[in-house]
Amino acid sequence: MPTIYPSTKTYEEYLAELGDLTDATGDPVLTEVQLARCLKNARVADPLGYPPDDLRNWTALLEVPPGATLVPTARDGYYYYSALGGTTGETEQEWGPGLTTPLDGDVQWERAGYAPWGGYYDLDRAASEAWRLKASLAAKRKDVDAFGQRNPRTSVYDHCMEQARYYAGRVTDTVTVSSAARRVIY
Repeated sequence: MPTIYPSTKTYEEYLAELGDLTDATGDPVLTEVQLARCLKNARVADPLGYPPDDLRNWTALLEVPPGATLVPTARDGYYYYSALGGTTGETEQEWGPGLTTPLDGDVQWERAGYAPWGGYYDLDRAASEAWRLKASLAAKRKDVDAFGQRNPRTSVYDHCMEQARYYAGRVTDTVTVSSAARRVIY
């Protein structure tokens, strides 16, 4: 098995933490799709220097078209391919070393190749983008509600932008990778 440096968090854990950092269920509400888009835009190289990939993470009860590829939520260094497609199971199976054709629901997966990216995200970058999205949703509101009362749109917008600036100020664009860490061992 190739040596990888997997994140200590799964994609779902990153997504949940992003929801907490951005008060996603608070007004204005962000959907899971909106949060996922912010998280995708915040992918960063892992400590071994591997850049992010565009492989989809495993999801419960996912309709899988023939020819689809994905990676386990806890990345194992590989991506998997399904020739026939189907529907994934309710719980993710153990992918584990030596398992080359895991059965998942009614989907037969085959190990297809090496996916070295460890699944890292810059939550500060994602949170900044999510707060800017919340600000844009707040800005679209009417100034007056149905009862003729002034809507506190401006204060919600200002709060969202303040949070966006806070998280943007925490973003670092530099990743330090040691030359020894970049060696790939097969």
